[in-house]
Amino acid sequence: MSAEAKFIPKFLKIYSDWFRYPPVFVRKDKDIGLIYRFKGVNPVLELYVRNDDDCEIFYGDIPDDCSFYFTNLFTMNSSLKYKKDKGFYCKLCLPEYREYYQDIETFYLEHTFKPLVEWCNKNFSSANSTNRLYVCQRDRSFSVFIKPVDEIFEIKDLPEYKIEPVLIENKIQNIY
Repeated sequence: MSAEAKFIPKFLKIYSDWFRYPPVFVRKDKDIGLIYRFKGVNPVLELYVRNDDDCEIFYGDIPDDCSFYFTNLFTMNSSLKYKKDKGFYCKLCLPEYREYYQDIETFYLEHTFKPLVEWCNKNFSSANSTNRLYVCQRDRSFSVFIKPVDEIFEIKDLPEYKIEPVLIENKIQNIY
């Protein structure tokens, strides 16, 4: 769309109070775009706002020996299109779920930004303080996910996993 992200950085400033743990700008990267971290959240979790306004929550501490990275915690990609008499929509959405927006800014607010806020507030919630960040490495592959600690039985058989707190502000302690 544009050479530099336009809408998501604007929304992050205007609507930062929508986040339970607001994003804080860290740096600009010529290949990635804009990089943010969340105040009070484990600093290995970063928000990448790509140059095309796509967003990802990324685990920023990948071991050097990993060749395959399987999981971004959150990804919101859009393929903006326009249909006469209907408006802007995302080409990646299935036609039966497609929503139309009257302008581009509303498209990015509703289609990208609000799902980002919802995901962050759900997964970085102090009400869900049992959530942990699970980092799994097997041979040269790597994946990351957030789950409540009482669901650990599902991953105990995975080799070489570690657990990190999601929230640091509440001083959540690992129990293993």
